[in-house]
Amino acid sequence: MSEDIEKHASGGDARPEGNFHEALQELLISAHENGIDVTGGWQIVPEGDTALAWDVEITQLARETTHQSPTTDRFPIDSILTAVASHEGVEKTELPPLQDSIDVESLETMFDDLADGQPGEVTFYYSGHRVTVYGDGRITVEG
Repeated sequence: MSEDIEKHASGGDARPEGNFHEALQELLISAHENGIDVTGGWQIVPEGDTALAWDVEITQLARETTHQSPTTDRFPIDSILTAVASHEGVEKTELPPLQDSIDVESLETMFDDLADGQPGEVTFYYSGHRVTVYGDGRITVEG
């Protein structure tokens, strides 16, 4: 917990409103880095002042990243790995093998139908993310 938050929590000077977001962000990141689950809901009622109360709920956002495969003539395995790695902020070599999570041959067959002009998409889960490959070569990664 940052010194400013500790000072405020112990009755010290209140933080200027402009710094509230920064202090809350620091607190959440620090808690997460120390293995504390920061998601959930809490009711905050200052001691002796039930008129001043808040319900606080923290949820993790599901981010979505979109990439464009350079080609639509074959199943874009490398583009999928690039999209997921970019979404996670890691190198492609740090990801598990795609074939360990899904039947790549079946996905290639489904994608071939899409690449032949059939509208639609192929969606599957890989490395904890929902991956959708569209016939036009777009790839979205969610979660």
